[in-house]
Amino acid sequence: MIIDFPKGAAPAASDTSSHLALRDISLTVANRHCGIILRSFDPFTDADSLNRTANCKALFDSILHTEQGRPMLRQYEPRDLIVDSAVMIEAGFEGHAIGTLYFHRDAGNNMLFKAVVVHPAFGGMKLATAMISVAILTDLVTNGPAQEYRCTIRELPEGLNEASRISFARLGFLLETETGKSQLKGNIHDRHRFASAEQDQNSPFFIRYRRMSAGPEAVPAARAFLAAWSEAILPFPHNI
Repeated sequence: MIIDFPKGAAPAASDTSSHLALRDISLTVANRHCGIILRSFDPFTDADSLNRTANCKALFDSILHTEQGRPMLRQYEPRDLIVDSAVMIEAGFEGHAIGTLYFHRDAGNNMLFKAVVVHPAFGGMKLATAMISVAILTDLVTNGPAQEYRCTIRELPEGLNEASRISFARLGFLLETETGKSQLKGNIHDRHRFASAEQDQNSPFFIRYRRMSAGPEAVPAARAFLAAWSEAILPFPHNI
């Protein structure tokens, strides 16, 4: 596991007041057996990060436009990454993006996870949990401890998005009992969800969701998970 400070970004040892911007830190973790590499990066730093951002967005869009992904995922645009001061995580294999997510802090100093996807050919490798772990550690080094770590999971009439729930639960995230409702606005972020939305006599189209959250225990859980994952013998990846 390598934490890389680009030239000039690392603070002097005697300077305890230095603050590092998110774009100044990247964390890289590799599985030593199959060659999958996880890395965090600022989406718009240079040509390399722009290329990675484009590859991650293309992967996300390809999964969003599947029958399984369409009801589960909220669309995002590059400008959303800028507005949120977001950091991206890429899971890469042989030059391809095979998994991605992005994260940012909110006004209450909570860390939020968004747009978590994994290429279906790489299912069963716990890639989502590994990417979430990289995000937690990147954010910790950059911003210090978060107040809370949070995500939302789509709930359909036939049940919860179990794959997402399990991915976060491995790190100690707990599922809240209350179900929330979110009204669809019909914009680029949610218009693809109308087919799976609900409607009642009191409201327009809406979707249901459940929140998951974790406290400080998510940090040691992320460290332990990555230590084990980086040494695990994973199934040999399928061709993509």
